[in-house]
Amino acid sequence: MLSSFISDAISDTSTSPNYAYILFEASALTLSFSKSDQKAFSEIEENLTPAISQIIEQNVSDYLGYAFQIYATFIANSTELKQHYEVLCKSVIENLDNWGKELKYLTPALTILVTTVICKYPDYARSKLANLQ
Repeated sequence: MLSSFISDAISDTSTSPNYAYILFEASALTLSFSKSDQKAFSEIEENLTPAISQIIEQNVSDYLGYAFQIYATFIANSTELKQHYEVLCKSVIENLDNWGKELKYLTPALTILVTTVICKYPDYARSKLANLQ
């Protein structure tokens, strides 16, 4: 259900910022309340991932911060480093343009994502960060 609401919001440029905020807060709360039940959390993640990935793929700037924060929640509660997490993290970490002035509004969300990866998967993070030097 949340996934279809998110997809609708992405495609409707007249979506109210308040609606978008409430929609993504509802998504975050749903994930927070379900994280104690790994099966339920995984089902919600599976349902939300296509819509959240669509935001990133289509570069929907109004929702990118939300998408990265939700991915951070997915990663924080994951039992394994999934391939699409790796692809996303590699892109965020290795593309230094993500951290430039024009995208400074994304810095808090990207920081949350990177910090989550570092804490949850330190060996993976260490290998990616070593490549930057």
